Amino acid sequence: MGDAPAPDSPPRSRSPAAGSRPRASDEGGPEVEPSPAQRRVRARAASPVAVPKLSLRFGVADSVGRRPYQEDRHAIINPLLLPGERLPTADLTYAAVFDGHSGAAAADAAAARLHLLLAAELATGAGTDISTGAGVASAFDAAFAALDLEILAAARAASSRAGAAAVAALFSGARLHTAHAGDARAVLGRSGGVASRLTEDHKPGAPRERARVLAAGGRVEFSGCWRVITGWSPCGTRPPAGLAVSRSLGDLDFKAPSPLVSATPDVAATALAPGDGPLILASDGLWDVVSDQGAVDAALECLRGAKADGGGGDSAALAAAALVRAAGAAGSADNVCVVVVDLVWG
Repeated sequence: MGDAPAPDSPPRSRSPAAGSRPRASDEGGPEVEPSPAQRRVRARAASPVAVPKLSLRFGVADSVGRRPYQEDRHAIINPLLLPGERLPTADLTYAAVFDGHSGAAAADAAAARLHLLLAAELATGAGTDISTGAGVASAFDAAFAALDLEILAAARAASSRAGAAAVAALFSGARLHTAHAGDARAVLGRSGGVASRLTEDHKPGAPRERARVLAAGGRVEFSGCWRVITGWSPCGTRPPAGLAVSRSLGDLDFKAPSPLVSATPDVAATALAPGDGPLILASDGLWDVVSDQGAVDAALECLRGAKADGGGGDSAALAAAALVRAAGAAGSADNVCVVVVDLVWG
């Protein structure tokens, strides 16, 4: 509430604009009626501003590579409903890729559960406002932590060593949130086709990750690549193990009794604008052999070609398949899973 004017400071009066007519006010003094030109100016200023509409098209492709079986998984939930909803009250869409290792159990659990845990946190988290993005990072943190506990409990019961790297994307209108743990990666094509990496691989050799592992009592050694090393197992019967990521879901050997490997994701928000796209989520089977820019270029070429041929509805799937083939042609022997999200601006 503003301060009242001082008694010795009478309100300033303005002269009527040319062409306007004075009219009586409720307070007895003359009140200036806007001229037709002024009314037109005000009407133009109040006109709504057109906001470009964003729609999403999804495509997914995967390959076992030269591995004996496929451990990568994905999830696409459109729309993402909050608990108790039958119709969406928020404009939310979710997509994720999970790069499993030492078995597919952790990736299976993540594909089935992460979006449900995230939706529950978004609905109940203190201070969460989806319309502004407030609290989304905390919701992802809590969802990853809860999922990790579920996977570890199942691993203890089954004597499993399974783990998974994860990258997830949450679209809220033209705002994109990404969360990841491990070396599954999100790359966005910005306006003009320039690749922008939205995630930073959690590798044990990275200074920040190495410092955290060492502070937790772990070791980081080079064996083909930098690895987190543990010299014990929960049952005391396994030899020292090495893990090529410093954050993951599951991986019981590296979580108890001391969490050498973390399940805490890095979360980022990106404002999308017309011309942005596509978004590529993929396991390291792609990123180990194809550059960020190379992936965006290949996806855009496929998307544009498919649309020119009248196949726009399948363009994202064709782009995902093209990236999987590119990984194989570049020599990837690993499992590959790719989700391509085509951002269609209207």
